[in-house]
Amino acid sequence: MYQTIIFSSEKREARKELCFPETQAKNKPKLDMDNIKQKEQLNLTSQTNRGLTTRMMTTLTETQISALHRPDGRQIDVSYLLLLVKDITLLTNEAPDVPTLETSKGAERLSQCREHLSALQRIMQDTTKRDDKQTVTVSVLRELTRFSWDAKAALILASFAMNHGVWMLAQMYSASSPALKANNHEKLHRVISYFVPQRSELDAYYFYLSLICSFSKRPKANQLHKPALTRLLRALVEVVQRINELQELPSADLEGNGTGYEKAVARVPAVVCDIINIVTLCGDVVSRFPENDYEISVAEENELSSHRSMLNEMNRDFRDQITECNRFLEETKFDEEYQIPIPKTSHDHLTEALEFLIKGGGDQHQQNQADRIIRQLRRKYVLLLVSDDGSSEEEITVLNHLYRDITLVPDEKPKAPFSILWIPLYSSSDKTALDMYFNVQRIDMVWHVTPHPSMVSNEAAEFIKTKWRLKNKSNILVALDPNGRVLNINAMHMIWNWLARAFPFTRSRERVLWKEESFGMRFLLHGMFPDSIQDKKYVFMYGGDDEEWIQQFTTSARSVAANWGIPLELLFVEKPGKEYQKTATSGVLTKMAIRQVVPIDRLHCWFFWRRLRSLLISRINHQRTQGIRADFLNKLTPRSLP
Repeated sequence: MYQTIIFSSEKREARKELCFPETQAKNKPKLDMDNIKQKEQLNLTSQTNRGLTTRMMTTLTETQISALHRPDGRQIDVSYLLLLVKDITLLTNEAPDVPTLETSKGAERLSQCREHLSALQRIMQDTTKRDDKQTVTVSVLRELTRFSWDAKAALILASFAMNHGVWMLAQMYSASSPALKANNHEKLHRVISYFVPQRSELDAYYFYLSLICSFSKRPKANQLHKPALTRLLRALVEVVQRINELQELPSADLEGNGTGYEKAVARVPAVVCDIINIVTLCGDVVSRFPENDYEISVAEENELSSHRSMLNEMNRDFRDQITECNRFLEETKFDEEYQIPIPKTSHDHLTEALEFLIKGGGDQHQQNQADRIIRQLRRKYVLLLVSDDGSSEEEITVLNHLYRDITLVPDEKPKAPFSILWIPLYSSSDKTALDMYFNVQRIDMVWHVTPHPSMVSNEAAEFIKTKWRLKNKSNILVALDPNGRVLNINAMHMIWNWLARAFPFTRSRERVLWKEESFGMRFLLHGMFPDSIQDKKYVFMYGGDDEEWIQQFTTSARSVAANWGIPLELLFVEKPGKEYQKTATSGVLTKMAIRQVVPIDRLHCWFFWRRLRSLLISRINHQRTQGIRADFLNKLTPRSLP
């Protein structure tokens, strides 16, 4: 068995920060918790507001737009109107089918806003007679002053579809058109019912069909597709859909939470004004059909394409913002399930949370010890190290080492941004064996320890196993803030990846760290990267226990690199495991002068592979896989790692 990993080494200075196995004890900077949290919030806001600077077309000021917006709470089915627009304007081969609308309900919904649609049609029909876009925008906004912004945008598109849709349909509905299919007959049949609800559906369908087929000028075969116009209309529909999705988000849960929601909502009025201007342009183009033989000039196509690019950028911005908001809402919902069950009227939530976890039993002496520990942890960030019997000893050993490095500042008193409390959760019924195992485990621990495993009540144990998902033979590191609120049900991988930089161990902090970091060789090895490896080299990491294969691969790789002039560095990494023998591959490594990633010992090998696993879990969870090949991720899923 063997693995091969290739990276391009990145040109960046090696950071002098806390790391394992070679810790940087000298000149270690103090951790400024306020600065970390402030920087996290700034970075998060910067990230969520990314892309919100798309150029705007409208010349109206914010005050002018606000004066024309007086919503009274009336409701319009925006989704229905957008389906109507798709049915009429996107009746093309490249447009996907839309869900079938119920005709009777459709006519009823349309009648609710028919008056405003008629007024918009009159406004739009007059646009070709004047060049003042601002006047048109003001007229439209004044007509729709009582509607929400997403309803305004949907009504504008629906008005265009009903006013100019006949020419869009005529362009496609021709005997020579490949779009003449049974499903398009059904679409057209459905479309007619929107306009003529007082006629029977069948009569209206045949009347409209005969009208289209009687045109003296039908599109020629080479005139059927107008991609610039069709794509622009699709982009308009997509942006209005995003505005509708944004308007439907629960504002009370998002405002003031660093999601950038307010900034996105504040941008909507200007976007709607731009939609008015673009729809006006589309109306001007389509109104010349069929007299101009359905021709669109090169200049018009370029302008339509330019607007489509702008709308696509808006769509991406809004989509990213909506995704961020939904992620925040989902995380908030799940976070509530993880919280420790304590009374909401409590004045000291952290104290009561810790009492629930470690004061469920024991004698009076042990109760007093627990009280003393809880007093020492008040108003602090606390990491709860919860261990099942049979959990990884290596994990606790390495965490012990890292915690010492993080919290002990040379020549000063120990200072820590957080404290660790160990909560053993044993299932063994043998009290003597349990006490012996507990006493052995606690000897080298440098953090707070629950006085005895019996102090964890059955209720607390069941809560930890079900809500915090503690598995058999494992450790989890649950982060609590000074108010006793759960920030992360397992911050272990954040500790492995970023050490003290991970504080305060929230998901938002993790996203900020990934934004600042690139997944390169130096970050992967994190303190174990050989200083002699120069920048701008390709680095192969590989390993195995077959000496013949190692020798063949090394020879071949060096030969190819030499022939092609590739700057290459080969690094060998051992597999973890207690049965590892130093002599298994040492002979061929020495003979071939192959450098090793980590020292030849069980603990360092374990840490390398566990950290790689943590990096992948974190990267996948936060969808930060850009720049990593898909096949690489598939091969190195957490289950496939040693």
